[in-house]
Amino acid sequence: MDLIVEGWRFVPHSYSIVNSFQMLELLKRPGIRLFHRDRFFRKRWKQVSGMFAPEQEALLRAVPAPGADQAGDVTLRMYGPFDFGESRSRRTGVFAATEWGRISGAMLQHMKRDAEGRPVIAPGVVVVTPSRWSLEGLVHSGIDRDAIRVVPHGVDPEIFRPASDDRREALRRRLRLDGRFTFLNVGLMSNRKGIGILLKAFSRVIQRHPDCRLVLKGREAMYGSRESVAECARAVLTPAETGPVMSRCVYIGRTMSFARVAALYRAADAYVAPYVAEGFNMPVLEAGACGLPVICTRGGPTDDFTAADFALHIESRRQSMVIEGEERDFLAPDLDHLTSLMLEVVENPSLIARARCEGPPFVHGRFTWKHVVDRLLAAVA
Repeated sequence: MDLIVEGWRFVPHSYSIVNSFQMLELLKRPGIRLFHRDRFFRKRWKQVSGMFAPEQEALLRAVPAPGADQAGDVTLRMYGPFDFGESRSRRTGVFAATEWGRISGAMLQHMKRDAEGRPVIAPGVVVVTPSRWSLEGLVHSGIDRDAIRVVPHGVDPEIFRPASDDRREALRRRLRLDGRFTFLNVGLMSNRKGIGILLKAFSRVIQRHPDCRLVLKGREAMYGSRESVAECARAVLTPAETGPVMSRCVYIGRTMSFARVAALYRAADAYVAPYVAEGFNMPVLEAGACGLPVICTRGGPTDDFTAADFALHIESRRQSMVIEGEERDFLAPDLDHLTSLMLEVVENPSLIARARCEGPPFVHGRFTWKHVVDRLLAAVA
């Protein structure tokens, strides 16, 4: 089978990351000839090296480009804005994720639409989305449910796995976290990710446990995450709270290899993701694979891939609001419940022990890139 992927590579964006891990798995499959056509991404985004191991990066760079008029058995599009039109291939799959309960207006303006403003899907095109939450957003936007297949994201179990006790303690000493209970959050650091409510809850936690730390791993190269953290802090923290909170936060903005990001998970004590709007949220899955207890919003995409054995779910309310001129659906995590869950994980060491035992086999048994590509090929091939 000739499979032509059109998408992004070598940028620290989730679409690019998913595309790359899927291609590394596809390259292992006998009977598949893989091609890749790079698609345009925002001019201020620059391709970077070093996210993958050198041998993985070499494999990705060696994937040949298809000819200008080449037709494959399958074309898979992994970029935005979404293109639901026909390809030259026999089958066409289009990856599309919705965070805010619908396709955004910014996306829609670049897409072919019918008289009622709904996206036009060419006959035979299969839409691939990573969660049930995202699926419902696509349906709300006018896409036929029968044209959509849910294919989750995954982890590389050789990268995202627990460390030995000795290795973990060495990591904590290197990061100056030894002796301090450490919460971790990885992502864009925007309000969509719930950073504001996280900082507010953390301000309450340190009143009882002043030795706690919060590590925030942002993406400075793409989104200016440091300023996003500062904006969230100004919006939610009182002057009396700001100093104690920010002095206990460790911000990391540089682009890191996945191996080094995995080291952050292994060094932390708990992962916290009180997100507001997400299509999937891969860091929650990665944290579970590394053996961390996970605190995440109930009602969103993480319901698909977390279990009570290692995850504590924050009560939330589904709401709608006009944001940037358009109505959006989102989840509002409860601040009091988030705070109580953070205190619970600090004060109950058995939760950490249970997550370390139960999380990795749960994730590794269901959500590796091998599992993902099996489902992807079943959907589009």
